[in-house]
Amino acid sequence: MKSSTKYLLIALFVGIVALVYLNSRSCPDGFTDGSVPTFTMYYASWCPHCKDVKPVFEQWMMKNKSQLTVNGKPVNLQLVEESSKKDNAPVKGYPTFLLNKDGKYTEFNGSRDASGWEKWLSSNV
Repeated sequence: MKSSTKYLLIALFVGIVALVYLNSRSCPDGFTDGSVPTFTMYYASWCPHCKDVKPVFEQWMMKNKSQLTVNGKPVNLQLVEESSKKDNAPVKGYPTFLLNKDGKYTEFNGSRDASGWEKWLSSNV
């Protein structure tokens, strides 16, 4: 292997490692650093209730490109599967919908559809 190719591969590897490291430090959940409120559906793949509502939540997320504007403020939207949960969210069962705003969690209680989530968020953001 030519030395220039070798150095290019080493630089590429170091760059990828640095990006992964910086992303994991700035975004513990891989999505947000906490400066923007985040509305999350925590789910389990084995849960029948999750299987019913997850496609509805996913469609709503896709429609809004994972960020909704509520009362003029951005709110991130995300799905977290139980095996990949890395935060300290107070999940007691599945599915659980939580708003993380300024490091404080508020549990959603309302209709499990787009209009229910939007109505609840407008009162809690």
